[in-house]
Amino acid sequence: MDQILFSIQAEYNKKNQASCYVCHDRVVLETRSTNKFLRVYLNKNRVIPIRDIVRVEISSASRKVFAPRPNAIHFVVKDSYRTLDQMYRDTRFKAHQYIDEGVQQLLPQGSDDLMNKLLVAGKIKDFIDSEIQKRNKES
Repeated sequence: MDQILFSIQAEYNKKNQASCYVCHDRVVLETRSTNKFLRVYLNKNRVIPIRDIVRVEISSASRKVFAPRPNAIHFVVKDSYRTLDQMYRDTRFKAHQYIDEGVQQLLPQGSDDLMNKLLVAGKIKDFIDSEIQKRNKES
């Protein structure tokens, strides 16, 4: 496997986790659940080639219970049609669907954890933005 440049690990609860790994040429999103009855996530992987990413959006809403949007990083690809706000406000949209839309939830365990995850998300965004700029110059 290629070298992992950045990673974000998030835990919904002890039995439901989400991970994001960024390599030189791709983003790997994973969700795992060991819960048999109340699954928040499905056991899924999604690989997004960096060449397919149009932009990266970071959403930060602090740790408020009724936050206006999720704490997340969204890897927007060419065929994306939903924003984070649309996903978050849709009551029929479930947490296990975020991976299909290219979203890694941050699920902070506290203020310090949120700041650390936002710092890593910012580095991921900067890296992918620089790759997008290189791609645009070559075109």
